[in-house]
Amino acid sequence: MCNVFGCRAVVMAGSVMAAAGLLSSMFVTTLPVMYLTAGVITGVGFSFMYTPCIIMVGRYFKRRRALANGLGLSGSGVGTFAFPPVFQLLIDSFGWRGSLFIVAGVTLQGCIFGALLRPIYLKDDVEKRKIVISNGRQIPSRCHRPCLSLCRLLDLSLFKNPNFVVIIVSSMLVIFGNFILFVHLVAHARNVGTAAQEAAFLVSVVGIGEMVSRIAYGWLSDTGLFPRLRGYIVCDLGLGLCLFFLPFAQTYPSMVVVYMTSPEITRSPSMLPEVSS
Repeated sequence: MCNVFGCRAVVMAGSVMAAAGLLSSMFVTTLPVMYLTAGVITGVGFSFMYTPCIIMVGRYFKRRRALANGLGLSGSGVGTFAFPPVFQLLIDSFGWRGSLFIVAGVTLQGCIFGALLRPIYLKDDVEKRKIVISNGRQIPSRCHRPCLSLCRLLDLSLFKNPNFVVIIVSSMLVIFGNFILFVHLVAHARNVGTAAQEAAFLVSVVGIGEMVSRIAYGWLSDTGLFPRLRGYIVCDLGLGLCLFFLPFAQTYPSMVVVYMTSPEITRSPSMLPEVSS
């Protein structure tokens, strides 16, 4: 979609979609419908906001791309650190429906930031017409590049690359494991006697770990001290070990240590150009 409509339009559309999903969740009374509004619609909207940002970083940076990705994506760590206590305060003050309304308004700000995604070329190649030769003269044809971009949108040739397929499958499985951390984090802390505000702060602890680890991995990856594939494997193994020891963390300090060291480092964007070449 970014090839056809541009990263700016996709981010802005995703912001509207995610906000619409959150707003509609305010009026939901059954869990299956909540899966659709807060899960599918909001999730697709956030994915539309997330992916083009990675693409834009890859287009602007060739050298030190991993560090650029780490710096750009560390913003999610900052949000994970800052928002959980705020969300808990909003829920205590306005209830979960009022909190969804406020969060939807914050999500709409993605339209403003999406508009700041300036393309590298002000007049892109997709607006140029293809030139054909007819009787010795050059004639602009009616075949435009957006048609070709639409074909590339449905191009499945990338899946012929076994390295690419392995990375995609690995990332999918890692994300499944990584979200276990967020789903059970607060509930696990409350089960061992932690107060609600302190349990919410553990999500902020995860955000600190994400912010530091993403920047650090990006910097180390660009130094060439180790192969990126080896770093990828070590990160996945580290996340698996942290999740394995998670049930054994029964005190607040031990939970802080596990949650701060467990964030899965976002390294797939810097890995894909290497494994796909």
